[in-house]
Amino acid sequence: MKLEKNNSFLREYKRYLVISSKDNNELESVRLKDDNGTGANSYLYEDVENYIIIDCDGTWYSVNKKTGDLHLIGNFWLKNPPKNYLGTFILTSSNKKVNFIKQEKIKLNDIYKYGGG
Repeated sequence: MKLEKNNSFLREYKRYLVISSKDNNELESVRLKDDNGTGANSYLYEDVENYIIIDCDGTWYSVNKKTGDLHLIGNFWLKNPPKNYLGTFILTSSNKKVNFIKQEKIKLNDIYKYGGG
């Protein structure tokens, strides 16, 4: 995840999902839902061949584990996520960085916040 300041006075950021090579060169990126200061999180899951990223607006992306190819799966409001949850990308207010943490007992309303419905 990469952040870009969206407003010089407010806590608003453009968020990007970035796929990088092993030597840290950016291969691909996609803009996610902006964080307007209220907590735009993204949730990471996995299946056999892919990582699945569910953004807070209901947009699902897959990242192939072998090739790193990034694909838009679609927009699925309140669809149940895959079973294997890995963690959540959360913007922290203290250091203005995205942390990756494992949350407990995630509800659908936690994942899907902006749009849909």
